[in-house]
Amino acid sequence: MAVDQLQLAPRATAMLSEPLLTPVEAAALLAVRRSWIYDAARSGQLPCVRVGRHVRFLRSDLEVWVARQRT
Repeated sequence: MAVDQLQLAPRATAMLSEPLLTPVEAAALLAVRRSWIYDAARSGQLPCVRVGRHVRFLRSDLEVWVARQRT
């Protein structure tokens, strides 16, 4: 089990070097309403990070999500 934890540590550290976006910031970035951000995060449609009761977003996750939405 210690080996698994060591393998996860570098990714966790890399993710923490990227600032977390608030729902307002994510909405501005995606040019959508804040309420859509909350609904999409709640339904699992939009990737998010939960910090206690707060919902936060990584810009890189949102960029990947946008790229996958392209047809």
